[in-house]
Amino acid sequence: MEDFHQNTETILKSNPEQTFIGIWFHDDNITDEQKNQMEIYLHQTFYYYRIFDNMEQFSSYMYKTQHVAKIFLIISISNLSLYPLVNLVQEYSIIEKAYTFLPIRTVKPLEIDTNNIDVLFEKISNNIKHFSKKTNINMEMNTKSQSLNISRINQVSTSSNKFMSKSNRITPIRHLAEESMEFLSFLTMVKILLDISYDNNDIEDMWRVYRILYMENSIELKNIKDLSKSYNSENAINYYTKSSCFFKIINQACRTENVQHICEFRVYISDLDKQLSARSIEQEKNGIKSSITKVYRGKVLSSSILQQLIDNEHGLISMNGFLSTTALSEIADIYSSIEGKIDEGYIRVRFILIIDTIEQPYAYIGDCSAVPAESEILFSLGTIWRIESIKPGEKFYEIELTSYNNLNSYLDTLLKNYKKKEYDLSLVGDILRELGNYEEAEWFYQKMFKQDDLSDESRVYLYYNMAMMRKELGCNSGAIQYFQEAARRLQSSITKSNGIRSSREIYICDKESILIAVYNNIGLVHEKNIGFNEAIKCYNQAIEIENGSKLEVAIVYNNLGLIYCRYGNYQQAWNYLTKAVELADETDSCWGELKQNLTYVENITNS
Repeated sequence: MEDFHQNTETILKSNPEQTFIGIWFHDDNITDEQKNQMEIYLHQTFYYYRIFDNMEQFSSYMYKTQHVAKIFLIISISNLSLYPLVNLVQEYSIIEKAYTFLPIRTVKPLEIDTNNIDVLFEKISNNIKHFSKKTNINMEMNTKSQSLNISRINQVSTSSNKFMSKSNRITPIRHLAEESMEFLSFLTMVKILLDISYDNNDIEDMWRVYRILYMENSIELKNIKDLSKSYNSENAINYYTKSSCFFKIINQACRTENVQHICEFRVYISDLDKQLSARSIEQEKNGIKSSITKVYRGKVLSSSILQQLIDNEHGLISMNGFLSTTALSEIADIYSSIEGKIDEGYIRVRFILIIDTIEQPYAYIGDCSAVPAESEILFSLGTIWRIESIKPGEKFYEIELTSYNNLNSYLDTLLKNYKKKEYDLSLVGDILRELGNYEEAEWFYQKMFKQDDLSDESRVYLYYNMAMMRKELGCNSGAIQYFQEAARRLQSSITKSNGIRSSREIYICDKESILIAVYNNIGLVHEKNIGFNEAIKCYNQAIEIENGSKLEVAIVYNNLGLIYCRYGNYQQAWNYLTKAVELADETDSCWGELKQNLTYVENITNS
C-alpha cells in the first residue's frame, strides 16, 4: 500500500476551475456498456456534465434562459429526422463546440465526427485546451491586494494547487439530491475521526505532512516551524482566520472528500471543531445565536459551478469544509470582488443564508478572529442548505439559501449503529470497505497496524478484515494468508456469544465471533478454488469453536451440506442441512435460503 507521505506531489493537485460544462444527448441505440464508458470519460473530463436521452427534456434544457457556462455538446442519435432540430441547437450561442459520436456505424449518409470514444475525448481535450487559452483562464483572482483578508478566499498558494489525490477531484459544493447517503457516510467517518483522541505522534505527523507539502516554499516552511512551536488548541479559530497554511490546506482537504486527507489533519480539524462547538453552545445560552438570522457570503464562482447551482435550484447543498460567512453584506461584497476585475468565465455571487434552526455547530467568531472587522460567523463541517432562489443582478448573482435539518436524523442513525464499536481508525476502514473503497480502507487498516499499543485482539480483527477484502476482490491466496494469520494470533479466551447475526457468509460485527468466521471463510475460499477436502477440514474446525452463535454454526453446517451435495453424498448433505435449519431461527434473514437448500436435497433423495 502506497504511503500517504510518498504521494505528496499528487495529494494537493486540483484541476483548474472550469468555465464550461459537458452535455451528452443520446438515443436508445447506445448500449449500457457504452453508457458506462461515456460516463467515465465525462466524469474525468468535466467538473459538471448533463446526460439526456429524451428530446423534449434536452430541448427544454438547451433553451432555458439561465445559461452561464459554455457547453461542449456531444450528440449520439441515429434518427435522421431529429437532426434539423439538433443542428438548430448547435447554432445556439452558448455552444462552444459540438460533436457527433456514434459508436455503431450507421448505413445512412450521416456525417460523424468519430465512432471511437478515445478519439472523441482526445478531440474534446484539445478543444478544451484551446478554449482555456482563448479565454485566458487564470486560477488567481485579481484581488490579492484587497483589504480585509481577501487572500484567505481568493489567493491560491503554490501548495494549495496540489491538493488532489489520484482518485479525487476538488468538490467545493456538494449537491445532495442523489448523493445524500454517500455524503452522510463521509460525514459519519469525519465525525468518528474527530472523536478519536490524538497523541504527540499524531501532532508530529500533521506537522510532517505540512512540511512535505510546502517543501518548496521557504516562507511557509518558516511559518510552519514557528507555528508548530507555539501551537495551542485553544487558538484554533484564530489560526483559521489568518492567511495561513491551516485555512488553505484544511478546506482543500475537505473539498476532496477524501478521508485519508482528513485523517492526516484531524488534530487541527478536531481542535477547530471542538472550539467552534463550545462557542456554539455558549452562544445558544447567552442569546447571541438567536440574533443571527441572516448572514452573507461573497464569492467569485466559475461559470460551471454557478451553472450547477442554477440547474439544482430548490435542491440541497453542502459547501464542503467549514463555511465562513459575515453578518455584513458590504464585507461579502468585498469577497465577491465587487469593485475589482475578474477573469472571463467567472461570475460574482452573493449568497444570502437564512437561518431558522441548525443542529450543526455554528457561532459568531469576530471576538476571537484575526480580522474582527469581518464580523464572521463560522459554520461547522456538513451544514446543509436548500437553494431557495437564484437571481441575476446588475453586479452579481444573488443566491438565497435556507438552513435544512432533515438529514440529521439519518446521520444520527448511522453514528448510533457504529457506537456499538470502539471508535478507532479501523472503524473508518470498516465503513470504507462497506462502501467498496478497498484501497482507502486498507490505508486505515495499515495505519492501525503501525500503532505501538495495538492489542492482539485488535490485530486479529485487522487481519480478518484484510482477508475479507482480499476475498471480495477475488485474491484468494492473499485471503487465505490473512485468515491464517488471524487464526494463528487469536487468543483462546474469547467469550461465548449467542447473539443473532444475519449473513450468508459469516461477517463479524464484533471481535467475539472472529474465529468461527475465520475458519468458515477460509473454507469458502478453498471451495471456490475447488479445494473441497481443505474446505471440509476448515468447516469442521469452525464447528468445533465454542463461541459461535447458533446462526453462525447453522451457516457452517449449511456450507458443509452443500459440499457433500456436490459430491453426490445426499444423505450426509441432508444431515448437515437439517442441523442448519434446526439451529437457525425462522426470523433470520437467511433462514429461507437454508430451508430451500434442505428441500432441494430432500427432493433429490425422494425422487
